[in-house]
Amino acid sequence: MRKITIITIILFIGKFCFGQPEIVIPDSKEEESFMQLKEGAIKGEIAYFSYTGSLMTESDSFPKTKVNDITIVSCTDSSATFSKDNLKINLRSVKFDTAGHKLTYDPKQPFLIMIDDKYFWGTDGGVPKERIESVTLQNGKHRITLPDSAISGIYEPNFCDNDKETKKVSHISCKTFQSVDKKRIYIYMQNSDGAGGYELTWIIQDNKYYGRIIDYGF
Repeated sequence: MRKITIITIILFIGKFCFGQPEIVIPDSKEEESFMQLKEGAIKGEIAYFSYTGSLMTESDSFPKTKVNDITIVSCTDSSATFSKDNLKINLRSVKFDTAGHKLTYDPKQPFLIMIDDKYFWGTDGGVPKERIESVTLQNGKHRITLPDSAISGIYEPNFCDNDKETKKVSHISCKTFQSVDKKRIYIYMQNSDGAGGYELTWIIQDNKYYGRIIDYGF
């Protein structure tokens, strides 16, 4: 019994000495939420531009940290491109084909709740029409392609609305940002089919995919 107690104490101390990662590996939608982030540079920077961050007040224990916008150079209803200096970011969507996918419905009502045994974002019980196809970055000599785990479950992406008369962009639903020290890049989207609204932030740190943060509403 004494030996087990000593081991337990060592594990408990180790947990706090070495700390926890800022990004939580998700088992559910809640675990990808902004509120699950540890306080630090990433949380402060996301708070600066996200809707959830805008709900934080001056009394919160962490400061909002300024980040710089990356210029959008082209945008359609299925793609967006951003560029600044030696940095270029491309996002693309594609029609969602249900063939080959497992769709799980609520047993009590006709609401889709899972795709391929995983929770998804973008609709309020309906079958998604669009999905993210790819997200790529070129930062100088570094090329980064977000892995399948980063774009999994991301449906009904919104890029831009174009004015029917002028053909000009009237509203932009995706933005990108870079930390002042240029170590982190954030790709931010507000997606929805009209009912299942959510905001998404992909995080790239030191030219590597770091994680994603997703929350309902905006």
